[in-house]
Amino acid sequence: MKIVDSMSIGRRLTGGFLIIFCVTLFLGIFWITATNSIQKHEEEANKYADINRMFLFMEIQHYQYTVDLGKSVKEKRRFTRTTDPTQCDFGKWYYGAKKDLPEDIIKLIHSIEEPHKLMHQKAKEVVDLAESGNYREAEEKTWEIFNYSLYNLAGVYASVLAEVQKKYDTSLADMNDNFRLNRILAVSLVLATMILVFIIAMVLTSSISAPLKEMMIVAGRIADGDLSHDYEIEDGAEQSDSEIKQLSVICGKVTRELKELVVQAERIAAGEIGSDEVERKLRAGMDMETAVAVETKKGELAAAFGRMQAQLRKLTVQARFIAEDNLNHAVLNVKIPGELGGAFWQMTTNLKEMAAIAAKIADGDLAVKIAAKSDNAVLSNAFSRMTGDLKQLINEVKAQTTQVANSSATLAQVSQQSTSTIAQLSSTITQMSSATSSVAQNSQTASTASHNADAASRKGRELMERLVEKIKMVKTSSETSAAAMDGLSMRSAQIGEIVSVITKIADQTNLLSLNAAIEAARAGEAGRGFAVVADEVRKLAENSASSAQEIAKIINEVQAETKTAAVSVRGGQKEIEEGAVLTEEASMRFAEIVGQIENIAHQIEEIAASAEETAASAEESSASSEEQTAAIEEISASAAQLSDTVKIMQKAIERFKM
Repeated sequence: MKIVDSMSIGRRLTGGFLIIFCVTLFLGIFWITATNSIQKHEEEANKYADINRMFLFMEIQHYQYTVDLGKSVKEKRRFTRTTDPTQCDFGKWYYGAKKDLPEDIIKLIHSIEEPHKLMHQKAKEVVDLAESGNYREAEEKTWEIFNYSLYNLAGVYASVLAEVQKKYDTSLADMNDNFRLNRILAVSLVLATMILVFIIAMVLTSSISAPLKEMMIVAGRIADGDLSHDYEIEDGAEQSDSEIKQLSVICGKVTRELKELVVQAERIAAGEIGSDEVERKLRAGMDMETAVAVETKKGELAAAFGRMQAQLRKLTVQARFIAEDNLNHAVLNVKIPGELGGAFWQMTTNLKEMAAIAAKIADGDLAVKIAAKSDNAVLSNAFSRMTGDLKQLINEVKAQTTQVANSSATLAQVSQQSTSTIAQLSSTITQMSSATSSVAQNSQTASTASHNADAASRKGRELMERLVEKIKMVKTSSETSAAAMDGLSMRSAQIGEIVSVITKIADQTNLLSLNAAIEAARAGEAGRGFAVVADEVRKLAENSASSAQEIAKIINEVQAETKTAAVSVRGGQKEIEEGAVLTEEASMRFAEIVGQIENIAHQIEEIAASAEETAASAEESSASSEEQTAAIEEISASAAQLSDTVKIMQKAIERFKM
């Protein structure tokens, strides 16, 4: 089995097919030999069978020959068949084709020659006798041929046929024995060949399928991402001619290489990209491509991993410089291909643009415009808002500084005015001190007058309260009259409606009387009395209608007068209500006057007390005015200092470009 395993698949298949070919060739040779042997025995048996059939035919021909001879003699006609023993069918075969027969058969048929010749001689004698007209003797000769010559010839034929049949039976038995033997051998060889082919197929299949199945399992695990199993390689497999072993070696190498790539990928995933080494090389002056290059093994996958690691190194180095805020480094000018590299390049470009904008803002250029690429652009939107807020803040500071400058100027002016005003106030306080004494005296007189006015106002308030009560009673009476007028107007309207109904009834009655008069006229004398009644009804209807019209006229006049009275009552009610309101307001004003007089009296008393206090505090105010003068001078100095500060702020704001 080890020898087979060490062979190549081609040699295994060639060896297996060669063995099968040799076995098949042996089977073919055996089959051809057996077939030839059977065919030889069959040909020999067929030859004896043909000889047997031929001798039977010859015997029948000779019998028919004798019968024809006898008929010709009996019928006294000429015999047309030959009497030459060499020209009959047997003679032609015997003297011509017998050399093709086996030697033992040739020896057997020699015994037929003499009886055959004797029969033809006697036949010739019969023919001669018949031709000479001696038919009786010829007939006797014919019977002699039947009884003796043909009988002897038939006996010789029988002995020859018996010997030929014996030869035929022997050949047929040999053929059957040979066929049975060959059949047994053929079946045995076929079974042996099938077993051998099965063994060869099993050996070849197991030597090929078992390793392939194992490699298929390993390949399936690799396809599923399971690299935990090691693929065992036999010793000497690399030097073996077997493609299976070489394939197993390759499978083992693939597994090891994939494991190494997985380890490398795990390092990359863990962040071990080697960017520190790249950064040292860059600082040493090495170019970017050489610094990020990764030594890899041969193969496209390893090269792809190397390129991936190199690209990740580039991105990591760029990310470090971005993290260090070193956006002007030459490394960031390298555009890395691919989606991630493009995104990094776009990010770097955006950061550089933001840095340039920030530099302009730092230089005081707030006129820069920041266009947000989308609503989701957080940084550009934030910069845009920051610039706008700075502009607004600077404008507000500028406005506030202007306002502060104006206020400081106003404060300086006011402080100057306050100084002069305080001087005037000091002299005024002196004058006020002398005036307070006379105020105290006058306030005593005013206090007495206010008490008298308070008593008079209280009496007036009582009279006004009584007047308000009377006006309320008049208001209630006018409201009752107005309600009665409204009820009268409503009843008059109802009577008017009833009169209208009466008028309509009178009109209908008049119409009915007219119709009755017409019908009475049609009836003639019989309807004369009915016509009188209809005329009376018509007159009654006209009187009712006339009365209803007069009632309606009277009701209309009553309604008009009622409306006029109602309007007058409502007008008087309105005036009464306004008078009541004014009276109440007057009463309230009297109450307020009483309160005010009381307040005035109280205030006059307070003024008298305050006048005394004012005289005492006038001296204190004079002293305070001197202190305020000193404070105002300090405020004036502070206002001047504030004005200088505002000028400095305005100068600082002017450096910003809006």
